[in-house]
Amino acid sequence: SDSTPAYLMKAEKAFAAERVRVKQYLNSETEPKILETVTREVLVNQEKELLNKEGSGCRALLINDMREDLGRMYRMFSGIDGGLPPMADIFNKYIIEVGEETIKERTNRLAAAEQGEKKKESPDDPEFVKALLGIHERFFDLVQNCFDDSATFHKALKEAFQDIVNRPSGKHGTADMVASY
Repeated sequence: SDSTPAYLMKAEKAFAAERVRVKQYLNSETEPKILETVTREVLVNQEKELLNKEGSGCRALLINDMREDLGRMYRMFSGIDGGLPPMADIFNKYIIEVGEETIKERTNRLAAAEQGEKKKESPDDPEFVKALLGIHERFFDLVQNCFDDSATFHKALKEAFQDIVNRPSGKHGTADMVASY
């Protein structure tokens, strides 16, 4: 019932508590088996729910730019086999949504301008290109600082921007505008 960030904080505490218990009471050779069991029960079995939780899942953390919680989520799921690709997929889809919104704003602005005056659409739109560059910079910074410069997240960012740049954004394509910028 906890939010994803609260749950992950409790999970970190559970891992630390198990490590302390092993040191205090158990044979040190049991630590890997205990941590594997805790990982399976606390993270692996809950991964989909934690990532997709309404209002506090990975997408919500991205929307609200909750860097500390995103970093915690990355650290926790990086210890699981196959734990990062679902998170990277959410990251990729969110970047595409943000890019689509920026393209939609541009096309709406162009449509409003065309109704007001009969002006030809120009392939130069520095504000639009700067907005796209700002989006890339924001998410590149997230990859570097929250996702430990992970190749999985760099790939997700690259693929998202390939998708965004290859989308139409009026008479002139996004790629054309970026190139002319």
